[in-house]
Amino acid sequence: MVVSEVHRRPPSVLERYYLCRGSEKYYSNFNITVQYRSKVTPSTLSSALRAMVSENTWLTHNFYKLDEQDNALVNGLNHEIRIVEKILFEDVVRFESIDVFDGTTIGYLNSFLIPMNVENLPLWKIIVLDDREGHQYVSGLFDHSIFDGMSGVQFMKDLAVQLEKAEDQYEEVIFDYVRESQVLPAVITPPIEAVRDLYSLSYLDIAKYYLSKYLPTFWNFFERFKKLFEKNLFKPDFGVNPIFRAGIVKKDTDTKFRIVNFTNQQVDEVSQFCRVNDMTVTPYFNVIAAKCLQETVFKSVDPGTEFSTLNLIAVNGRRYYPQYKDFLYGVMVCGDPVVLPPISSDLISYMKYFHKCMMENIKSRVSFKSVGLYRFYNFWDFFSSKLNKREGRFSLTISNLGKIVPTNGKFDIENMYFGSNTGVVYHFILNMSTTEKGGLQIVFGSLPEYEELYENEKKVMDIFVDKFQEMVLNYIKK
Repeated sequence: MVVSEVHRRPPSVLERYYLCRGSEKYYSNFNITVQYRSKVTPSTLSSALRAMVSENTWLTHNFYKLDEQDNALVNGLNHEIRIVEKILFEDVVRFESIDVFDGTTIGYLNSFLIPMNVENLPLWKIIVLDDREGHQYVSGLFDHSIFDGMSGVQFMKDLAVQLEKAEDQYEEVIFDYVRESQVLPAVITPPIEAVRDLYSLSYLDIAKYYLSKYLPTFWNFFERFKKLFEKNLFKPDFGVNPIFRAGIVKKDTDTKFRIVNFTNQQVDEVSQFCRVNDMTVTPYFNVIAAKCLQETVFKSVDPGTEFSTLNLIAVNGRRYYPQYKDFLYGVMVCGDPVVLPPISSDLISYMKYFHKCMMENIKSRVSFKSVGLYRFYNFWDFFSSKLNKREGRFSLTISNLGKIVPTNGKFDIENMYFGSNTGVVYHFILNMSTTEKGGLQIVFGSLPEYEELYENEKKVMDIFVDKFQEMVLNYIKK
């Protein structure tokens, strides 16, 4: 059976960015792990997945190469996205036993590459983990090309809805193109860029790009002149306090993870402190994490330098479309950068500055417009240019998936963990997710080399985590 032309399409610009990132192994996957109130079985899970996929064909897409041309030469334009012909349960789901769910487990999940250009496989998979104490964890692994963190969460929420209704009947084939022909959309779902203006550029944005590219001397002079009139007490002197750098950037998705938990009561106390100080919790956790890195890892890497940090905040673009009640699957996220000088003991000032920068960026959509400039990039050149350098990584990226609202269902999500890897982009990752029962779970990701740092026979990363937990809880008491 050949998939109809109406169920194929060229990849969008942003999809080609992630196509390169995934197919060239600059990134493996991101994963959302949940604990449902009830356990899943192969029968209930396969039944739920069949119903879920038939209702949302976004979950049936994959990339396929059309010819033998070098991807780099044509910038990925020799690919198409199409609906797969068939999805077998055993190809996308596996059940495994573990001793305990911890950071090492998330590292194991991170090791899986989501295959592209493979017949009858979608861009996701599920691993069900049962530990020795009888706890079950359901992990969704996603390729970033058509999923972002919020899409991953929605996948696990949609799965919970279907599990509530699922029959105890094993479904070997959870999707069949012929069988589902009557419920397939008239045409394949378009990319998010085609239906929303999230990444749209103005003529002024395009003019700025061409000026910076073809008249760099003039553009750099203009930028320096403009900054003469900017008053910013938090602007680092990069000659004295450079952005944190260490090691050589290489193509390696290996990442080490640690899990830190805060109870809902502790999170409520932090939230109250932040409300009183007119800011969200994101600056609070980011600044404290950066401060603790400064006092532990940075000092261990280079005790003679006080580093600045280049921070990246994941922003959910769905916030700009409140009129759409149905969840929008796809990649609607980008990162807002905030540069901080070495952080002094006056943390609250840095938090408020961080919050100010974050809100200004969100209002202007400047980072989403920057993603709009991807249309001018060759992504294979873009990623390869990052390799074999000391600079270029973000010091710390933070992503907050928010709090899951309970529904009092049999398959309520009671706990959630969000894992993603450093790739060639980050030194450290701080991923946050909250549930009513499990509280706030923070998954720290870091380059493996930082696990090799010791201070008085204790791992520096252990010292960092201890200091971070202590400062998060104690700073609000000052």
